[in-house]
Amino acid sequence: MEFLSKRVEIGIFELMWISTTVLLFILCIVVYLHNRKSKVNLWLSFFLYLIFIWMSVLVFTVYVPIIPAYYYYWVIPNNAYIGLAFYLFTKYIINDKAKFEKHEIAYFILGFYFTFHTIYKFADPVQFETLKRELRLENGVLIKEYSKGIHYIFTTAFVVIPFVYGIVNMVRNYIHESDIHNKRRALLILIAVFVGFLSVIITNNLLPMFGIYHFWRQGAFGLIFSISLISYSVLYHKSWRTEYLMEMIELKEKELRKRNLSIEKDLDMARILHSKLFPEKLPEFTEVDLHAVYIPMDKVGGDFYDFNTSVDNRLGIFISDVSGHGISGAFLSSVTRMVLRNLFGKSHSPKKTLELLNSEIVRHTAKGYYLTAIYGEFDMVEKTFHFANAGHIRPILHRRNLGEISELRCKGKLIGVFDDIRLEEVTIKMDSGDRLLVYTDGVIECNDRHKRMYGEERLYHFLRENSSLNACDLSGKLVRELEMFSGAKLFADDLTFVVLDIL
Repeated sequence: MEFLSKRVEIGIFELMWISTTVLLFILCIVVYLHNRKSKVNLWLSFFLYLIFIWMSVLVFTVYVPIIPAYYYYWVIPNNAYIGLAFYLFTKYIINDKAKFEKHEIAYFILGFYFTFHTIYKFADPVQFETLKRELRLENGVLIKEYSKGIHYIFTTAFVVIPFVYGIVNMVRNYIHESDIHNKRRALLILIAVFVGFLSVIITNNLLPMFGIYHFWRQGAFGLIFSISLISYSVLYHKSWRTEYLMEMIELKEKELRKRNLSIEKDLDMARILHSKLFPEKLPEFTEVDLHAVYIPMDKVGGDFYDFNTSVDNRLGIFISDVSGHGISGAFLSSVTRMVLRNLFGKSHSPKKTLELLNSEIVRHTAKGYYLTAIYGEFDMVEKTFHFANAGHIRPILHRRNLGEISELRCKGKLIGVFDDIRLEEVTIKMDSGDRLLVYTDGVIECNDRHKRMYGEERLYHFLRENSSLNACDLSGKLVRELEMFSGAKLFADDLTFVVLDIL
């Protein structure tokens, strides 16, 4: 009866060891897959893997009829790295971005030396026969007489020292950590170590040094508790739970709102500076009626227009559409305006003005910045319009007295793409009553709710239907027309155009 009771007791412990081994394997996989990019998960899964190998070998050694001495060959490599794996786990759980230190590499190299030295030592038949006598199974108890030797003491120290450093890491983390959730995690890991792994070290490493072998199975209870608690601290730590994620999202939203507020202030300042680029007032001549409109899609747009009145009896009209919007668009518009003001005072032809503008834009901006532009000069005396087009939408000439509408064609490449461009210049004879509309693509590419564009045909029809209006009234009505068409006060692109009526 006593024998049966003993056998049941041993069977329970055997079941516990086998169950723990299976649990370790499952946890090892789950922890690694949980977050493969995290060093915390990597080293914890490696730590669990080493314990799994150790327990698997122990189970096979005790419960499968093989020579128990072979157990030593498998356990020594684990002893070399199991403590280091735990230490690195605690290190990276505090700082996942920490670097691998030189002394840790040295410990790895020492582990390799220690492993191969041990295997080489017991490859000697005489030494192996001694090991077989000192490591044997008697009545279900694994006898480790070799554990009294200096070699075993050294192997135990090799495991315990990094374990102690890992415990010190977690104690420091618990003391100095301000986040309550990380503090709680450090406490869980400390409890797990003291209850679980220390019980295993005591029952399987320290007690055998004093000839006490029969408590080795009891270590399974503490080990199950320990690995479960540590895995919980990583897998179900609050940082992975919904409420913590919500807290983090809220915190990030606050940071984004603060950053957006800063960006909004910068955009407001950029809008003010960009508005200063445009003429403060329109030039006034008795020979023409002039009006201009600029409505940015955002606080800072990418369109720009300007006028040149530096030459007697001539009115220069410049309009451009720069790549991008916001601050980048405003920057390119600023560069364009500075270059233009310098060129306007040198009496260049429209063709030469745009060619020189291209050279300066290429020189003073980075690749990827470009713009389309038109520059033309209306001669008040000759009533001719000389212009050049650098890849911009063709202006529209409406001869109201004749009821004719046509595009003014002129070939030219974009500004800012090529180091040197050669443009065409065209001269158009104009008469009293003629109307010139120079605009950007925001006018005809204005979309309605069904994503249909306003288009050129609607623009032509609008000009014909409103030919009797002066330049200012026509501009206001065109803006209202586009607002009604789009169904919104804000447009999807900058809206810029200049109306020139010949009186």
